[in-house]
Amino acid sequence: TLHGGHADFRVWAPFAKSVAISGTFTPDGPLEMTSEADGYWHTRVKDVEPGQQYRYLITTPDGTVLEKNDPRARAITSSDKGFSVIVDDAFEWGEDTFEPLPFNQQVIYELHVGTFNRPDAATPGTFATAIEKLDYLQQLGVTTIELMPVTSMAYSNGWGYAPNYIFSVESMWGGRHGLMEFVRESHARGMGVILDVVYNHFYGDSDLWQFDGWSEKNR
Repeated sequence: TLHGGHADFRVWAPFAKSVAISGTFTPDGPLEMTSEADGYWHTRVKDVEPGQQYRYLITTPDGTVLEKNDPRARAITSSDKGFSVIVDDAFEWGEDTFEPLPFNQQVIYELHVGTFNRPDAATPGTFATAIEKLDYLQQLGVTTIELMPVTSMAYSNGWGYAPNYIFSVESMWGGRHGLMEFVRESHARGMGVILDVVYNHFYGDSDLWQFDGWSEKNR
């Protein structure tokens, strides 16, 4: 979390022996984090800016060091073992005062960003290309757009049913900023946006599995 000229980093790793953070803002080497109550680890770092990257270095009781992304990272450099990225909270919502219709009056259109509007058949669609056809959905009488899962996913190309970082928006589709632009432009046309989430579909090799080294044999 950014606070002006510094950032607070906090992660839950109750099984860890120690936790450090390493990133583009730690040129002198990893910074050790302080153990807090209930398995949390924290540190405050100065001179952190949006766009900088980092990972957590988790030392397990047997001395193994695990390199892990932030489970709550809102951006990842790539969907396959990339780096966590500091995001900028600023976004211009303009005069967005949208209020959805009562649920029983909504006309919902389910939309897959990667295929809804793909000008180049060789590459997936994006939030920006989907925005190009919002007028079409409005003319159809759609009141609510249900986006198929847009969280960061394994291999960066699919239907969204193999997520690996549930708080990060898939970068190939335009990332977090692209999603917010899509929501703003939908609202401007009187359409709400709802999101599919698939917590039970985590990719089998998810970085979250045994995040801090925990397993049944050493619990």
